[in-house]
Amino acid sequence: MKVVLTAMVFFCSVFAQSDRYNGPKPVKTDVPYLLHASKLVELDSTTAQQSEKKDDIIYTISGTSSQAQTPLPEPIFVIAVDKIQADKLDMYRMNSKGGSRELIISRKPKRDGPRQVRMTASKLEGNLYRLEVQEFLEEGEYCMSPQGANSVFCFAVY
Repeated sequence: MKVVLTAMVFFCSVFAQSDRYNGPKPVKTDVPYLLHASKLVELDSTTAQQSEKKDDIIYTISGTSSQAQTPLPEPIFVIAVDKIQADKLDMYRMNSKGGSRELIISRKPKRDGPRQVRMTASKLEGNLYRLEVQEFLEEGEYCMSPQGANSVFCFAVY
């Protein structure tokens, strides 16, 4: 009986350990990282400048491209959260224009306006989350931002 009980405890501990996240962990909190195999690539962190024009809100980021890049059309991100909520991050494609990147959001709904990229957030352990894009991303510049904030995390798909 003791042998069976010992074996059950052993197998339960092995299976419990297999649920733990064994991949790379972010150095900084509240900054998303691209997951490339066993390596993390920190997204560019900056603040978008907000301006208004007629019925549009324009968010502008200096520079034509991001330093954080991925060849993956469905990138996966890892984030250790402290102040922001992983499931409250929005992602949009940005347009390069005149030496900067911009996102124009209309106060009036438009069919051809920018649409939010679908993502899911799943908890890995503690404050560590995995963000997965749920659609193919075309080549281009993208930003991720906490809802209601002008702080952005940028990356490019090439």
